[in-house]
Amino acid sequence: MMPGTTAGRTAGVGALAVAVFLLFAMPRLNVRLGGIPIYMIDFAVLMAVLYGLTAALRESARGAAPRYPFGGMMLLLAGFAVVGEVVSLLYGARPLEPVYLTMRTALAFALFFAVPYLVRTQEDIRLIAQAATLGLLVTATLMVLVSLPMTRGFVITSIFSIPQLEPATERLTERYLFVRDADAATRGRSLVGVSIVSATFVNLAWPLAALLLVGRFRIGPVWRALALVAVFLAPLAVLMSYSRGPIAGTVLVLLAALLLSVGRLKRALIVPVLATVGVVAMVGVGSQLLMMDRLVTRVSVMVEDPTRDAGDAARFLAYVQPFEHVVENPQFLLMGQGTALSRTGEHAMRGQADHALFAAAYYTRGMAAALIYMLLIVAALYYANRHRGLRGWDDGGLYAKAMFLSLLAIIPWALFGHMITTDVRGILMFSLILGLLASLRNFPIATRYDLPDDRVAAHSRPAAV
Repeated sequence: MMPGTTAGRTAGVGALAVAVFLLFAMPRLNVRLGGIPIYMIDFAVLMAVLYGLTAALRESARGAAPRYPFGGMMLLLAGFAVVGEVVSLLYGARPLEPVYLTMRTALAFALFFAVPYLVRTQEDIRLIAQAATLGLLVTATLMVLVSLPMTRGFVITSIFSIPQLEPATERLTERYLFVRDADAATRGRSLVGVSIVSATFVNLAWPLAALLLVGRFRIGPVWRALALVAVFLAPLAVLMSYSRGPIAGTVLVLLAALLLSVGRLKRALIVPVLATVGVVAMVGVGSQLLMMDRLVTRVSVMVEDPTRDAGDAARFLAYVQPFEHVVENPQFLLMGQGTALSRTGEHAMRGQADHALFAAAYYTRGMAAALIYMLLIVAALYYANRHRGLRGWDDGGLYAKAMFLSLLAIIPWALFGHMITTDVRGILMFSLILGLLASLRNFPIATRYDLPDDRVAAHSRPAAV
């Protein structure tokens, strides 16, 4: 079966779809063995990696293994991550912590190398889009229900009280059920994590749900309805995070849909944002059901004086302090202190500004890794935009445009967050998005001209970028 055909599913894509759903909906689903959490997503990722490795070995034996982008940089980053965890032992981390985190981190990086071998047909695209849509529905629904005062209590007591789904259940009960103003809105959250992380994951899944809605997949009316609900719920959920970074990500996706060529995805993304604006106007900006005052205040402070707020100042210093630190600690040029030490001991980034991928990667992986991360994101954006412009309007073309939009949503997360390098959930998501982007090489590139849908197939040529 040739890559990029309309044939059936690729072996192993089902395991990948399960991993995608868990990642977007409940990545911390676990059982505990002797106090050690065993995460269900790790089993799904492991199965996907094994399928991908088998396919890679089979094609290498035939001399037909394709070359996928970003592999060298991801391999280097995985190496720096392993070295960082080993180094953490020298600084006093408990032995089991680095071993445990190294295994999970290596598996998360391995996902990137497996994905291009598992997403090779239009059926594979459909299955991954369906999994992301279901995950988006779960996360976005929980965010809205937690944010609204009339539904918050029921959701917290019935879902977030399950420790296998939410490890911090006791703390969440105190925070959400015994708040000072129980009749007012609060920042939404989900089983993915806090508001910023949840809203970012919603942004990343949103273009895939739009792809499922407008693509020419054989999905039936039920899936079409689920995709429709998902694309309309996504911007509302992001708004109810009341977090500037994810909202900036939504704005980036919206601007790209308005200004760039994204085909049928345009309407599926713009109309839901307009609907969200309509909901806000109908409810009222000053309503207790919304926290628009917090959002306006935070944006105003950021624009007027970014250094006045401690959090905003830390985001700026995250691009300054690492350079000052490396002058006094030259060993950080090639190695960091890993992530295990930050959980159990005195870490170099403690007390430092680390609210950015660059700073967090520096302290945990070293300066070389931090610079590679920045270069990788720029290279991925260039690659995604090139495919967006070159491809036509078939499902492979829409897939390329959807992946470009998903990658855009990573930018604020990388600029103002650290989870891509400090948490396995972040590493998994980064690996997944880059892996899906790399899988574009499996699909023929249609003409760059605006051909009608029924003529695209007749003007396609093999992928060459």
